[in-house]
Order: sequence, then structure tokens, then C-alpha cells
Amino acid sequence: MVAIATHEALELEHLDVKTAVLHGELDRELYMEQPPDHSHPTAKCLLLKSIYGLKQAARAWYLKLK
Repeated sequence: MVAIATHEALELEHLDVKTAVLHGELDRELYMEQPPDHSHPTAKCLLLKSIYGLKQAARAWYLKLK
């Protein structure tokens, strides 16, 4: 595909959909617990971006594109 685009002097763009949900911004404060093997297992983390497995991840990405 790259060779065809180069030969025809076309502009080529790509989108990594597998990791796209990681760039969605959350619209509320959301915290998660640390993994059990972390140095402070009782600490909580404030999420600034969506992560895999988060129910709101796909919606956050959609709203960012919209």
C-alpha cells in the first residue's frame, strides 16, 4: 500500500484503532485501586485518561472525535 501511494504521489494516513480508546478524556473524576503487588496496595489512583476495560472508554473516545 505504501508503494502504491508513493508511486501515485498520494498522501497516506493511518489510525491505530487498538490504542485509540486510550486517548479519550474522562468527563468525571474516576479512581482505581492499585494492583495488589504495588508498593502501596491501599492507595488509589485518579485516572486522567481512559484505559482498556473501562466501560466509558469507547464513549470518551467517541466524544473526543465528535
